[in-house]
Amino acid sequence: MIVSLSQEVCQQIQEIDYLERLKNNLTSIQATFDALVRFKEVAVQLKALVILQKGRLAEPIVQDIGSAMEQLVRDVDASAKRQESQLRQVKELAQLQRGAQELIDDLKAHWKLYAQGYTRETFELLRLVSYLPEVEAQQATYETLTLRLQHYIEHIPLTPAQLLEFDECLRQLNQHLSDIQGLSSDVKKFLENILKDQATLADLTDEVLHWCRQGEHASAFFIGFTGRKRG
Repeated sequence: MIVSLSQEVCQQIQEIDYLERLKNNLTSIQATFDALVRFKEVAVQLKALVILQKGRLAEPIVQDIGSAMEQLVRDVDASAKRQESQLRQVKELAQLQRGAQELIDDLKAHWKLYAQGYTRETFELLRLVSYLPEVEAQQATYETLTLRLQHYIEHIPLTPAQLLEFDECLRQLNQHLSDIQGLSSDVKKFLENILKDQATLADLTDEVLHWCRQGEHASAFFIGFTGRKRG
């Protein structure tokens, strides 16, 4: 009887050990699955951004990021194979997730440089003409377009619709600026010197004077003595 009872207890212990192992395995599998889901979310975002920015960023940049993505895929495959003998792959997948996030951060930095360069000429012209009557008359429109562009410069477009909005805002802003007549190189130089408080009568060439007489331009400027404080 004692032997039989002892055998039964040993069997129960083995069953408990098996259930404990099964429970631990299920916990490891669930943890690995959750880590895989988190990695997938970042990887999907990375893939979408690369596709979206492919025609915008320099080809070497896209190629480097593409090569890094291919390495991530190989690392994920290796993690899946290791899971056959080591069910818990949380640390490995977390590391891969950080790698994918770093690629997204790199992509965002490259986009910002691209967008700044792409809009530089437009914002430079806007800076020169910002005090002209025709610009001040549409100040709300200029501010709205400028704010949207600055938003997308700082925050990479995430969807085709957002990228289209960036392009459309820039197109509209350029259209408004192109409506300002007579912005020759001499006039731009004159406006630059005005903003720097360095304009003199020597800047008033015949071309500049002719431009100043157009519309309400003349009301935007005044003439004073050198060294005399304004106001």
